[in-house]
Amino acid sequence: MQYMKSAIVIIALSMCGAWAAPPAGDSAALKGKDMGNKIAQELGLNADQKTKLKALREEMKTVRKDHMEKMKALRDKSRDELLKAAPAQAVLYGYAKEMGDLHTVMAQKEADHLLKVKAVLTPEQFKKLLSKDFRHGPEEGEDGPHGKGPHEEGRR
Repeated sequence: MQYMKSAIVIIALSMCGAWAAPPAGDSAALKGKDMGNKIAQELGLNADQKTKLKALREEMKTVRKDHMEKMKALRDKSRDELLKAAPAQAVLYGYAKEMGDLHTVMAQKEADHLLKVKAVLTPEQFKKLLSKDFRHGPEEGEDGPHGKGPHEEGRR
């Protein structure tokens, strides 16, 4: 259950991250900027909201980078332990606990971030941002920005 809550938070955060300005000259980033503008337009964001959300995005970007670096260091330690002739299970479990603790802290920071985003948006905008239809794009038969993947076709 905790995993599902974390997954929902991560999905919502990824939606919130679309407002960051890309570096000039980067065509992939420009495409992302267009998507960010489309999302901002669909939510009906005003200039003040865009500015505040961009600042929140940059703040979370730093937090995520730090988290990823810590997780990479722990994965590297786990790998090094596993490569030993006789890996210590207790050491591996210790690294696993540290990873779990980091995930918990990150999920809490993401929840705090969403609360800040919620404070910037109107209730209607926030509800739309977190809605299934908004996160997953248009319904079947409509063209979305990312096209349809095999997971959307259903099982036969």
